[in-house]
Amino acid sequence: AVYNAEPYLRQCLDSLKKQTLKDCQVICIDDCSTDASYNILQEYAHADARFQVVRTPVNSGIAVPRNLGLQFARGEYITMLDADDWFSPDALEKAYDMLVKGDGECVLFQLVMHEEENGHEFIYTIKSTQNSWSGEEAFRMSLAGDIHGLYVAKADLYRRFPYDTTSPLYSDENSTHLHYLNANTVTLCNGKYY
Repeated sequence: AVYNAEPYLRQCLDSLKKQTLKDCQVICIDDCSTDASYNILQEYAHADARFQVVRTPVNSGIAVPRNLGLQFARGEYITMLDADDWFSPDALEKAYDMLVKGDGECVLFQLVMHEEENGHEFIYTIKSTQNSWSGEEAFRMSLAGDIHGLYVAKADLYRRFPYDTTSPLYSDENSTHLHYLNANTVTLCNGKYY
């Protein structure tokens, strides 16, 4: 989902373009940006067939564009990347490898917090000594804020529990809780989400 992300958008899209996992679909939903975001998205779509751009008819917040993107997704697994964030080059491959091996239905990225002002980075600490949890454990941890919500999951989880359009501030958290609760296993990989 993209809305007026011009200052950060190229870094985000470049991180997707440079993924070591090449067999992927990138769906960019422009939520009626008023800056150059839509033009930048079109530029990437013209240069790389994996990129697809869709524009919402009216600005509607984060949940509606994400759900619209789910309608276009053809993959077996889905993840979301905010327009002002980026992936390490191997992030998708590391998550995909764990999913294919059967190491969970949700695979979390290592979350790296990047401070724009000074360039400092630190890894978000998950409050657990484990790297794998049952869905119910991950659900409880997510309610307590002990685990973040940046992951790849089976497409079925996203389709069964799309983003909550009734709660603009917590739509992604509500869905994350449901994805975790309904997953057999939630696992942490080494791929980085910045």
